[in-house]
Amino acid sequence: MEERLENYLSIVLCGEAGQDKIDILIPFSRDAIFHVENRISPKTLILAERKNIEDEYRTKYKIWEVPFSQIATEVGSKLYTNTVAVGTIAGLFQVEPALIEGYLNQLFVAKGKEIIQKNIEAAKKGYTIGEALLREEGIEFNIQPNPETKEEILLNGTEAVALGTIVGGCFPCQICARV
Repeated sequence: MEERLENYLSIVLCGEAGQDKIDILIPFSRDAIFHVENRISPKTLILAERKNIEDEYRTKYKIWEVPFSQIATEVGSKLYTNTVAVGTIAGLFQVEPALIEGYLNQLFVAKGKEIIQKNIEAAKKGYTIGEALLREEGIEFNIQPNPETKEEILLNGTEAVALGTIVGGCFPCQICARV
């Protein structure tokens, strides 16, 4: 069996239980679509670099080409590719730019001002792409803030595992003491 590596960002906008279809997909690797193809619907918005789309998918799905890594390289490094993608999504959702900038300042505070500024630049360039997609491609989103979720938090995978570990009663000092 051929090993396939995948790297992608997927967003599911519907908060209903059992929702398994992807609303927005950004494949960062060539094998990503293969990995999630059963979750792609005709309504899935796929934003991808040409190099990350197998020929068979070009005719099967509607794909908007976005040069994420090229833009990231122009900013200073391919490391900013994810931030360009986040900026693109923020532009599509018309997120207030100050919120993105504040989040990036908080997220990269330990990395220093230069890294923060480069990430902000990458996000702004992505934001411009998202706005252009709305304007020129007729893509529409009507997402309204839900006041009931104001106190909820957003976690990445590492943070969720760490929080689950603590809630489950496993503390670092206990782990060390048992070794």
